[in-house]
Amino acid sequence: TVTSEDFVNATGMVSGIKGYRATCASTIGELLLDFPDPAEVNSIYIQWWKWSKAKHYDVYAMGSDGEYVLVKTQADERVEGRKNPRSFLDGWGMKTNRIKIEMRNERPSNNEGPVNHIEISKLIIKGRLYDYGAVSDGRPVT
Repeated sequence: TVTSEDFVNATGMVSGIKGYRATCASTIGELLLDFPDPAEVNSIYIQWWKWSKAKHYDVYAMGSDGEYVLVKTQADERVEGRKNPRSFLDGWGMKTNRIKIEMRNERPSNNEGPVNHIEISKLIIKGRLYDYGAVSDGRPVT
């Protein structure tokens, strides 16, 4: 589940509905992603919309204790492309119940004046859920 008080259309962006993009009209925005069960996160892929890539962002993971831990920043990303850039982040070794991404954008755009918004067209999180009971229907897995 994706929630955000800052981004419009956040659910459509994560569900992969073509043409949807999450838009934050401010220079600061936050996305929350909840998992149905604890998960192992192997990677995060963010497809930014046109020139609206966040200059700074922090990725926090919440474990079973309910506390957020900083796990990644924009300094950890590998970026491809200039217009509609794509950011790739490696995962982390912590059981995660929720991800929080805090974004800030203070950079000027070379062709449109100051950028005062952040837009994401696609967000993909790869990993696996730890709830083996749902797969095995409660029976032991050997």
